[in-house]
Amino acid sequence: LSFCLWTNATALDMLAFKYITIMYALSLVIFVLWFMNKCGGRCLGKWCRFTALKSSIIHGVSAFFIVCYSQSISVSSALLSSAELWQKQSSNHTLLRKVLHNGNIDFFSPSHLPYAIPALLCTVIIAIPPPVLLIAYPLFNKFLSFVGLEDSKVVSILSRIFPIGKFKPILDSFQGSFKDKLRFFAGLYFVYRWIAPTIINSTTTSLGTTYVMSELFLFIMLVLHALFQPYLRRSHNTIDTLLFTNLLLINSITCIHFFLFLSLENSKHIYKTIEITSGIQTMLIYLPIVIAVLWLLILGCRRMVQTLSSRKLALAVAAHSTTNDSELPHRLLVNETRYERYDGQPQGY
Repeated sequence: LSFCLWTNATALDMLAFKYITIMYALSLVIFVLWFMNKCGGRCLGKWCRFTALKSSIIHGVSAFFIVCYSQSISVSSALLSSAELWQKQSSNHTLLRKVLHNGNIDFFSPSHLPYAIPALLCTVIIAIPPPVLLIAYPLFNKFLSFVGLEDSKVVSILSRIFPIGKFKPILDSFQGSFKDKLRFFAGLYFVYRWIAPTIINSTTTSLGTTYVMSELFLFIMLVLHALFQPYLRRSHNTIDTLLFTNLLLINSITCIHFFLFLSLENSKHIYKTIEITSGIQTMLIYLPIVIAVLWLLILGCRRMVQTLSSRKLALAVAAHSTTNDSELPHRLLVNETRYERYDGQPQGY
């Protein structure tokens, strides 16, 4: 349907049209935040305080924002991608820089500016502020507390001019699972989302260099998170390290395939190697999804068993409470308990 927008619609038009869906999604996020800050207490009242509705809405909005953020970065990087083409004129060769998705348009020419300007604005307005805020906010607070200026008048005036405190629930939803000293790691995940598709693709000139730079970037991410262990829960750190290792292995197999095809050797040994490594790569791609589904199934079975056992226990307790003392278990009858009569004289056993 994206190519059926209007007559003679190009790939650039299709990519630029996705900004409408992104803006619609971001407007929903802004509306929900505004409603919770301005009208949430009046409309929902105390019921919102005693339930987990507000926390669930904040986490849902955060996840929705991550999807919009990733989509906007993907569209902007696609519109700002270029390719180098050689043009032969008589005996001379001229290097031309063209738009990647439309080779008839020169890069940053008047025909490309209607697509490049929105991409640049989206990068400046949407891509850069979230990681800067998530990284600078905890570091700036620690600096103020270290210097002893967290209660100064200058800070209070700046907080009134820039009401960052209103975004604290959203910031906590991103940073709440990290350690107090390492909350800025939440901003690094946003940086990862636009460094790989934007900086690496724009600074490299060949596909092999892109694969190698991506491999180096993934290795740095893996070492960084494996050394610092930023999450509060140990299981989250383990899952995080395994996921980065999985990405590193997938990209390394892609690098191997590229250089094997580049060697231009038509031997059966190379094709057999590529066939085996492609199968391993496919398994690595779907492995996290399979593990997540199995974990959900195991968790659901455990909950079901716990529910059935609790129901059986409740039925057993209810059945024993309606029986006579003579029907109680033997271990309760033989338990000798001394008691006294109302007149204070001791009664037997």
